[in-house]
Amino acid sequence: AGHFGYFKTFSRVSYNYYWPKMRKEVSNWVKDCQICKASKAPNVAMAPPMGKFVEAQRPWQILSLDYIGPLVRSSKGYTYVLVIVDRYSKFVLAFPLRNAKANLLVDVLENRVFSVFGIPRAILSDNGVQFESKLYGSLLRKYGIIHWRTPLYHPQSNPTERANRTLITSMRAFIKKEHKEWGDNLSQIQCAINSSVHEGTKMSPYFVNFGVEMITDAEQYTIASVQPPLGLQERLKKLRDARKNLLPRLKQAHGDNARRYDLRKRSVSFKVGDLVWRRNFGLSDQAKGIQSKFLQWVKARVVAVQGDTYELEDVDTGRVAKYHKKDIKSD
Repeated sequence: AGHFGYFKTFSRVSYNYYWPKMRKEVSNWVKDCQICKASKAPNVAMAPPMGKFVEAQRPWQILSLDYIGPLVRSSKGYTYVLVIVDRYSKFVLAFPLRNAKANLLVDVLENRVFSVFGIPRAILSDNGVQFESKLYGSLLRKYGIIHWRTPLYHPQSNPTERANRTLITSMRAFIKKEHKEWGDNLSQIQCAINSSVHEGTKMSPYFVNFGVEMITDAEQYTIASVQPPLGLQERLKKLRDARKNLLPRLKQAHGDNARRYDLRKRSVSFKVGDLVWRRNFGLSDQAKGIQSKFLQWVKARVVAVQGDTYELEDVDTGRVAKYHKKDIKSD
């Protein structure tokens, strides 16, 4: 299911393999990935103040909900993705939906989330109409669930926003020309996220939930067979110890992120001849099956500089146009 950044990629590779200088080679491989350069947006935008740390004591106690969409209608008729994140384990669920109406939201929560993971204490969402509907309110009252709302025009306060960016980036990397196929790899992307080590918890979301790592390749059964299996009590102790360390790690990660927050607001500059990537401003076109969210960045060369405005020549087409530096990232 593709790959993520250095931390997650190295954690996954080192779980089963080792070779000399593997840290450097994995780092270079991730940095030089052309698909990633064309797919990922730079993390240099202006950012609002970071919210307070919301503490959960167990998995699936506090959930964050958000939608991706509307997207171009997929080959199976889907136009939205409902994204649900467990605030404790960082486990991500992504459900493709044909619309964003409250009846589908309630059906997914009650029959595909609550019935599997239990009833949460609270749910965090934005102020979308489906989250303000009588049907959704009735569901919350039925199970005694608290509804927390993010501030208007401040989606960054919802942790699901980060999961959305990861999902969109991964879908964009998979998509070539047929944007209607955006839903074909959604389950594989979800699997990759949940089986990868999370930077904040230092554990995979799957392990935090189930006490064992997810088997993503049948070959792992052969590798595991040469190791003595853990007994039930030993496995439970391992899981309890892991969860005991989880909250302090999340608090520390939140504090570190808050201290570094302003450092992400940086200015970039380029000179004539530099190779860069520019944002693709193609518009969504339902008839042609094009979705602007999935358009990859375009590789270009700087041909002139005028303050914050850069004249760029597309490498593939030779087209020349002017762009503001906020829409350009380094190669």
